[in-house]
Amino acid sequence: MIDGLKPYSDYKDSALPWLGKIPAHWTEKRAKYFYREVDERSTTGTEELLSVSHKTGVTPRPKHVTMFKAESNIGHKICRSEDLVINTMWAFMAALGVSRQVGVVSPSYGVYRPIRMGELHPQYIDRLLRIEAYKSEYLCRSTGIRASRLRLYPDEFLRIPILSPPPEEQSAIVRFLDHADRRIRRYIRAKRKLIELLNEQKQALIHQAVTRGLDPHIKLKPSGVKWIGDVPEHWEVQRCRYIFREVDKRSLDGSELHLSMSQKLGLVPSHQVDNRTLVSENYAGGKLCEVNDLVLNRLKAHLGVFSLARNDGVISPDYTVLRAIDICGVEYFEHLLKSPACRYELRVRAKGIVEGFWRLYTDDFYDIRLPVPPAEERNQIVARLAEIVADCEVVCTRADRECDLLREYRTRLIADVVTGKLDVREAAAQLDGQVVEEPSKRRSAKQPNKHFYRSVLAAEIVDRHQGERRFGRIKLQKALVLAEYHLQLTEIQSDLKRAAAGPFDNAMMRSIDAQLKKQKWFEAYKSEDAGYQYKPLKKRGSHQTYFDRYWSSKQADFDRLISLLKPMRTIQAEIVATLYSAWNDFLIDGEQFDDDRLVAEVLTNWHPKKERITRNRWHKAIQWMRDYELVPTGFGAHTQQATKKVKK
Repeated sequence: MIDGLKPYSDYKDSALPWLGKIPAHWTEKRAKYFYREVDERSTTGTEELLSVSHKTGVTPRPKHVTMFKAESNIGHKICRSEDLVINTMWAFMAALGVSRQVGVVSPSYGVYRPIRMGELHPQYIDRLLRIEAYKSEYLCRSTGIRASRLRLYPDEFLRIPILSPPPEEQSAIVRFLDHADRRIRRYIRAKRKLIELLNEQKQALIHQAVTRGLDPHIKLKPSGVKWIGDVPEHWEVQRCRYIFREVDKRSLDGSELHLSMSQKLGLVPSHQVDNRTLVSENYAGGKLCEVNDLVLNRLKAHLGVFSLARNDGVISPDYTVLRAIDICGVEYFEHLLKSPACRYELRVRAKGIVEGFWRLYTDDFYDIRLPVPPAEERNQIVARLAEIVADCEVVCTRADRECDLLREYRTRLIADVVTGKLDVREAAAQLDGQVVEEPSKRRSAKQPNKHFYRSVLAAEIVDRHQGERRFGRIKLQKALVLAEYHLQLTEIQSDLKRAAAGPFDNAMMRSIDAQLKKQKWFEAYKSEDAGYQYKPLKKRGSHQTYFDRYWSSKQADFDRLISLLKPMRTIQAEIVATLYSAWNDFLIDGEQFDDDRLVAEVLTNWHPKKERITRNRWHKAIQWMRDYELVPTGFGAHTQQATKKVKK
């Protein structure tokens, strides 16, 4: 990417000490020579309300965000395309950006309009003014009685020197950095997918080992337990009460090593856990555990927050300590209990009447049935799984580190290019004939319509679910609903109906199917046993360039959402999407409600077929959504009743 890039041949000193030398042919003038402050006010308040963030720049303000929102936008400042907007109080964090549209912003923001259009390329200046060095300059020039009240006033901003390469060179810089950014994002995306696939493979291998053993040719028998399936013929299936016994031994003075539970690290010495809350001054009376005891955080055991103890020590008195009756190969049971299939069993058995405080009690844990191989075979399985986990962690850790280094590299590359440390003119000229439009032309550029946005999002969801036997059109619609509303994707604009398998937008799904086929990404087909599914076409994967362009800032949240959706059966996705939409409707309407009213809403005001799902299942799903923070905010449009009458 940077092969052959060299510094410019001739440099001169910059007016900014931290900037050092700049290319000799670049100009450097105070901001007042490029921008003038404007204070144009809205008289109707009908313009779109925009916000300014250090992460996203100038973007439409989500409709659900009501904090500090005025009753009327009349009197707000108007900004226009290519105006520079600065959040005065957060300028030192680079909370600024170049607007791409007409809108209104807070009256306290600074709006600066180019004096001569086309002199500064919007994307160049947007990148330049966001580099770390400029952040330091804003901090130095901001005034206030304390850090939280610092403000960058217009006269101070307009005194800051701004670098200005020749216009054609700015276009070359933008062109090169756009190209570099796309490549870096694609590489990071590939690494994320690698990590995701490796973790899926690890879980599949663990599940295979703990329920089938290591011999693929072993004769199997039915276990009698749905989530386990068939097991080797010589294995037993036992309830946990015959595998573990609860122990309740207490510390007299609390002098033992204090251990804390972490979902990521397991049960470890407290000093290894960051940001601990509710730290006790005295651990006298705490429960004692020994090496290889299974310790459960009863409040979060159904979320997988439990671990074998690697140290003797003292723990919270609210934890459950379980000691294996046969200690041989006890790690086998930890792997088994943490498998996704068994995690669902733990969630089903968790109980509680107070929201957010569901507990897994010992008697309920005792009732869970587990496959039990002979002791020697358990040891063999544990040894093999240790190898699998170690191999996976090595690759995933390396991939994570590579992603971090790429982000750091991108930040440094942008800073070096926009400040003239590297000359990219020749590299930009060799880029596949791609053209970066001049600012004056870009304003009239045609934007993608909602149908294309939808198809790109759908293609990404389908691509992430390739190989999933139970994934089809119905689950795709639920994933689209959750992605649009939870990630606040304003481009999708679905029109959701309260249908039998709703929320559902039939017109949108027909449009998506047509677009997927037209773009040669995927084609919908009728399978024999799973309804409509999707098969890849020859251009599968080419949608990713568009996905990165539209929603790169949402990538981490999208990854998390997909990780929650992939293990779900279609009916589970329907339950969650239905609850999410009904919950969101209540928030939009500003109505008070509790869990009972939410369940009543989907059972009585949605569609008669929702009654096939038990109330208990709806309630458990609500708690699951809270546990995994899949909770609506009142974003987007209200669902509508289906227009067709239901046949009785």
